[in-house]
Formats: sequence, structure tokens, C-alpha cells
Amino acid sequence: MFFPFLKPWLRSVKYNYLYKSACKHAADNSISPVALPGAFIVGCGRSGTTLLGDILSSHNEVSYLFEPYYLWAAIDPRLDILNLFADIEPSLYLDDSFFLAEHKHRFERCLTKFIQNKKANLLIEKTPLNIFRIGWIEKIYPGAKFIHIVRDGFDVAKSIERLATTNSYKIFGKPNLNQWWGNNNIKWKTLRKDSVSMKSHELREIDLLDTHISKAAYEWSLSLKEAELWQAKLGDRFLAITYQQLVEYPLEKLTEIACFLEIELDPIWLEKVISGIHSAKSYSSTQIVLPKAICREFNYYQEKYGFLPRAQSSN
Repeated sequence: MFFPFLKPWLRSVKYNYLYKSACKHAADNSISPVALPGAFIVGCGRSGTTLLGDILSSHNEVSYLFEPYYLWAAIDPRLDILNLFADIEPSLYLDDSFFLAEHKHRFERCLTKFIQNKKANLLIEKTPLNIFRIGWIEKIYPGAKFIHIVRDGFDVAKSIERLATTNSYKIFGKPNLNQWWGNNNIKWKTLRKDSVSMKSHELREIDLLDTHISKAAYEWSLSLKEAELWQAKLGDRFLAITYQQLVEYPLEKLTEIACFLEIELDPIWLEKVISGIHSAKSYSSTQIVLPKAICREFNYYQEKYGFLPRAQSSN
């Protein structure tokens, strides 16, 4: 009877420790920041960001940070998009107007303490929803590069639906935590609020999204809208690839990524990581029904990236 509660309890201990440690380092004026070129893996979650992060993390020139929610929350509590550490009203879309000089200082101090490979030539951070924070990240980490990975919207939405429905990832003390939408669905509430303020769609249409899969499809299309904007602005500091390209042509894509990141194309590393790449399940037979304007935008990005399934309009 004890064991079902062990993992949730251990997760709670782990997250609290990491958050308190990050807050301590962020406030420590005695820490001298380490200057290290950086790159961010971004996109809609469930698009292959973890696969790409795992591949790059095994490169000997790279120090890798995997979804350090504790670090972002320590920089500013409003970055705690899942409310893992506090019950606050977070912000998802962050631009340069959100920036405070102290954010940069706290970020640099945290990086200095949490970088694991002290001999690394490059820091790579992977938090998919940072696709909505690029304007702010540009201020705290000037000159950073971004790798955007895109997967078929149907596969992404179905994968998110599965996670949000099964909701098997539990944390002690968070009985209302949804694995995808956060504590008390705060991530969805914030996505809804922020997308209205960004004039992405009308509230009456957004509120017609009443299933996990329709909400997931909306998050996917919003993330691609942000990527489209920032790819145009950042030019050669923004690399876009698809999940399908990575799993079908790994040598070609990893060569392109290594060149983009300016890391050595080590043949031993390549052979090892390529042998571990396998394609995830496809959900192209799934049906997705969306309000008219949201459906139009979703299908626009499906067509743009060459993905075949199309969503159905509900009106």
C-alpha cells in the first residue's frame, strides 16, 4: 500500500529541493556568471523535443538542461506556468516588455550553478513552451540560437490528449495537478487568457474548445504561429526541422544541426545516437473538430509543413 505514494512523494521532495536551490543561487550576488554560448530547443510539447534533447545531451561539447521549471520559477514566479511551486497567475507569452535587469542576473547565476558539464562549449536548454518566450529570452540570453522541431499536429494533439487523460504523473501535495494542463488547469487558463490578449482568436471561439484534443490542437497551432514570427526575425539564429525529417534522415538532419550549433560532427557520437532513433506512433486516423477560424489556422500549418490530415470545422 505504501509504494503507490512513494514516487509522488519523491517527486515533491525533488522539485522542492531544486526550486529552493535555484532561488538561493539566483539571489547569490557572489556568483560569477559563466559565459557560454546557448541554444534553446522549442516547439509544442510532444513534438520530438525530448528525443532531440537526448541526442544533443550526449555530445561531449554540450551541457544540457532538461525542462528546468524550477530554474524559470526562481527567476520570476510568473514563469511557473504549471503552478508547481506556487499558486500564482502566470504568464505564457513573454516579450521584451516583461524583461527586468534582475531577470538576466538571476538567470546567469542559476546557469552557473546548474551547468553539469563544466568543460562544455555550449549550453542547450529544452523547455518546449519557451517558444512563447523568445522575445524575453532574447533579453536574458542575447545571441542565443533556437531549434524549433515540428511534428504532425494530429500526432501531437493525440499524444497530449493521452497524457492529459491518463494523468499518471502525480506529485504529492498537488491533488488537482493535470500532467499537461498544470495545477487546476492553470496552463490552459493562461493559454486562453494570453491568446485573447494577443488577439489570436476571439474568446467565444476559444471557449468552444472543450476536449483535451481540441485544446491541444490549438496550443500546437499557436506555437507554430510564434515560430513563424521568430524565424523571420532571427534569421540564421533559428533552425526549423520536422520530427519526420529527424527520424527518417537522421544523418542529414544531425549534420545540419551540428553545423548550426557549431559543434563537432563526431562519427562515434553520430553512430551511437542514430542507432537509438525510432519513429513514434502516428495518429493520422484521428478526427479533430475545431471552430472555423481555429480550424483554418490549424490546417494552414498542416499544409505548410506537408502533413496530410486535416481538421474538421464545427461551424
